[in-house]
Amino acid sequence: MEINWSLLPWQLEVWQDKHRFKVIAAGRRCGKSNLAIKMLLARALVAPEDSAEVYVAPTLGQAKQIAGAAL
Repeated sequence: MEINWSLLPWQLEVWQDKHRFKVIAAGRRCGKSNLAIKMLLARALVAPEDSAEVYVAPTLGQAKQIAGAAL
């Protein structure tokens, strides 16, 4: 399966970074949540069948609001 997402230059740099943990110092509405959701979906598509990928937020309502807006 091939998915063509357009990423900003800084998002592409984060996407290609091989470190396990990433810290992004950036302002509001720059695309951090959008990148996180795309990375989560990409990992979920290639993950083993018995595994799980999880998006975590302080509350369920916030998770739905953030992830829903990012898609």
